[in-house]
Amino acid sequence: MLKKIFEKSKSYELIRAEKPLAVGSPPDVEIPVDWLINRKTAAQPPKTVQGLRLVYHNQDVLPPAITHFARANSLAITEFSPRTGLAGRPEELYHLSPMTVLPKSPAGELGHALLSYLKLPAEKDAEIRVFNLEKDGFNLSIKVDVLLAQGEKKTVVLSRTLPEEFIHVLRKSGYELIFVSDQDNPATTLEKILRGGNVPFASGYFLFSGTDKNQPPYTIGFQGIKVKADRDIYVVNFDVHPDLLGLLKEAWSATLVRY
Repeated sequence: MLKKIFEKSKSYELIRAEKPLAVGSPPDVEIPVDWLINRKTAAQPPKTVQGLRLVYHNQDVLPPAITHFARANSLAITEFSPRTGLAGRPEELYHLSPMTVLPKSPAGELGHALLSYLKLPAEKDAEIRVFNLEKDGFNLSIKVDVLLAQGEKKTVVLSRTLPEEFIHVLRKSGYELIFVSDQDNPATTLEKILRGGNVPFASGYFLFSGTDKNQPPYTIGFQGIKVKADRDIYVVNFDVHPDLLGLLKEAWSATLVRY
């Protein structure tokens, strides 16, 4: 019946979907639909404005977070059951704090912000004595961007070069050195600091599928850094819709942090 109605429309067309709808970027969200409603335009290809889904069981209904995200990207998703008509889940309220935002630069501040967020003992702008009066005949200290003290292990983050003599003395004194640059990509800076601080992490593209949680086969994907702490933390370089943040936290116990 719907197809016959749209055949008479000059402004819209109804076509069968051949693949999931790609919505937003980043994160990349793909939503399975059965039919597409496209707006016809003379100058451009038809634009999809609505996706239709047939659902037969309650577990086939999309989480509201997914339909809200689609709507925020100018795409309506309508779900209906052949038996009961329009379908939908009750609204889900996620009680989340705003997304944590780390400073992109300077590199030292970015590193300190992440280590502090991970609740690691990181001291900003710490002073370290390189030479002392009794041993060397004079006192000399240097300021480092971050000092990370983990038991007997001491790691410093430096965003400027040091004379080779200073580097030798620091290493001989048991300090591990991590050199970062404000010209580096922030992701590179974070990876250097996490690696130097022996914090487990992985960089790559991460995909979350609704089928893993007994939900419809929608997917949420993004590039980032996954940090293994007391929970899974994903560090990304984009903002995320609040409902998606809530869904990722609720279903996958995933926390997203932005720089």
